[in-house]
Amino acid sequence: MPMTGLPTLKWNRFEIAFWLIPIAAFFLFPRYLTLGSQILIAGLFALSLDLILGYAGIVSLGHAAFFGVGAYAAGLLALHGIISEPVVALLAAGLAAMALGFLTSFLVIRGVDLTRLMVTLGIALLLEALAERGPDSARTHQIMGEARAATGNQSSQSCSPQKRCRGVSRM
Repeated sequence: MPMTGLPTLKWNRFEIAFWLIPIAAFFLFPRYLTLGSQILIAGLFALSLDLILGYAGIVSLGHAAFFGVGAYAAGLLALHGIISEPVVALLAAGLAAMALGFLTSFLVIRGVDLTRLMVTLGIALLLEALAERGPDSARTHQIMGEARAATGNQSSQSCSPQKRCRGVSRM
């Protein structure tokens, strides 16, 4: 009697198309690589929310903090010239987010739904405060201002750790 309910190793046409469309778009639309990368980042973010909410059953208001910690870690490593290769910076960002997840998991797992919700929000707010008050915060805001000027997004607002800059997103 054959087993039922187990996945097969065959790929159907939708799974193949799911992978071929982004690969084809990379070669067919080279002027839109930034848009494509932003779409992939949003998809990865949605996947992380699906994993934490759907499979783990943890209601979270702070899972975006892990994206922020990874991005901040990769940015600081690149700023100080420690890592210049983007793929290595991506791996370092993942390791930083993983380490934060391990450290905060002991707080999150202990509670139930509302407690988990508030703990995850609190962790995200603490990480935001740490990022704004960090030693490289002023330099990070200056780099964001330079990037905006280079792309033509002129802003009369000055950047400082005490003032939020347009274009610098919250974690």
